[in-house]
Amino acid sequence: MARIGGEEFGLVLPGATEGDARCVAIRVQDQMREMGLAVTASGGVAVSPTDGTTRTDLMRAADKALYAAKGAGRNRIICATSLRRRASAGTEAVAARGIVQNG
Repeated sequence: MARIGGEEFGLVLPGATEGDARCVAIRVQDQMREMGLAVTASGGVAVSPTDGTTRTDLMRAADKALYAAKGAGRNRIICATSLRRRASAGTEAVAARGIVQNG
């Protein structure tokens, strides 16, 4: 885990599938809740090569998914792949980076 900036953190999980990464993000949320922290944690998941092959592409995909999670009500995890599926199906979509917020 590394701090990207402000209240944003990133995880690199070599060899992880999208499902693996989503499970890790949910575990982080659960552990924060169990610790009694008064914060929410939203996350965006991006996986190579599906969501990009460069660090820049993966960060961009994770960032889009992150802000979709925040826009959907915060304290959620959204995968970049699901955003693309919604967009291609004509569903409006408002991503691995996460934001921890007070309240």
